[in-house]
Amino acid sequence: TNGSVEIGAIGASATEIGDITINAKDEVVTGLIGHATAKATSVGTISMTSTYGYIDVDDINVQDATGLTVNLSAKTFIGKDTTASTALAIKNQGSITSSIAGAAKANVDYTVATANGTVNLTATNTGGLKSTIDNNATAGDGSTSTVSLGNAKSGEKNEVTFTGTVDTLNVTGGTGVDEIAITTTNVKNGTIALGTGANQLSITDGANGVAINLGSTTVTFDSGETYTTTVAAGKAVEYVTTAGAKKVIDNGFDFTVSGVTKFVGTGFADYIVANAEGTTITGGAGDDTIVAGAGA
Repeated sequence: TNGSVEIGAIGASATEIGDITINAKDEVVTGLIGHATAKATSVGTISMTSTYGYIDVDDINVQDATGLTVNLSAKTFIGKDTTASTALAIKNQGSITSSIAGAAKANVDYTVATANGTVNLTATNTGGLKSTIDNNATAGDGSTSTVSLGNAKSGEKNEVTFTGTVDTLNVTGGTGVDEIAITTTNVKNGTIALGTGANQLSITDGANGVAINLGSTTVTFDSGETYTTTVAAGKAVEYVTTAGAKKVIDNGFDFTVSGVTKFVGTGFADYIVANAEGTTITGGAGDDTIVAGAGA
C-alpha cells in the first residue's frame, strides 16, 4: 500500500496461520499475532516492510514446532510501540529464524519456549538493535544459534544478551559498536567475532570465572601441573581458582573471541589478559588477575 497499514489481532483463535505479508510505504501496526496461550501450531512466514516509517507489533506468540520465520524491515523503528522503547516479543514453541533490515532502530526479543529449539538471526539494520535471545535446546544435542549483527551507525549500538541452552553460539558483529552479554551456564562453545568498533563482551554464567586471552600469544598461569593451565590467544574459557591453584575447567565453556576492546568480568575470580592495542577491563567481585598489554 502507498499509505500505512493498521490491523488488529491476527489468528487469536486459529490453530493454523498462513503467510502474513505486509508491505507499506508508511507505518505498519498490528495487534497480537497468535494468542497469549500460543494456540497456533502451524504458522507461515511473517514478513513486514515499512519503507519510510515504523513497525509496531503487539508481540508474536505461537507454537509451531517445525519453526517460525519472521522478517522485519523498516526505516525508523521496529518494536512494540512507535519509538521501539518497548521490545517486540517473538515467542515460539520451536526454533525461530528471523531477519531485521533497513535503517531502523530495533527492539526485539526472541524466546524459544520449549526444548529443542534455537534462534538464528540475521540483522542488517543500521539503527542499532536491543535484544534478549533465549535459546532452549538440549545440552549435548549439537545445536547451534547463529547471530549476525548490522553496522550500527554513530550514536547507536547493538546490545544483545543471550540466555538459555545451546551447545554452540556464533555471533558476528558489524563495523559499529556491539555489546554482547552471555549470561547462561548452558552455552559451551562458539565464536564471538565482533569486528571493528568499541565492542564489549561479558561472560557471566553464574557458576565460575573466566580466563580470557585478548593478547597475541598463549598464556600460562600455573606450570608443572597435571590440570590445564594455559589459554591460547583469542580464547575465553571457564576458569576456577581452588586452594591457590589456577586452572581451566575440563568440559567448561570455550569460546574463540575477536574484536573485543572492552571486557566485563564475572563475580568470581577471573584471569584477564589485555591486548596490546588497548583494552578496557571491568573486574567483578572476585579476586581477579589482570595482565595488561601495551595499550591497556
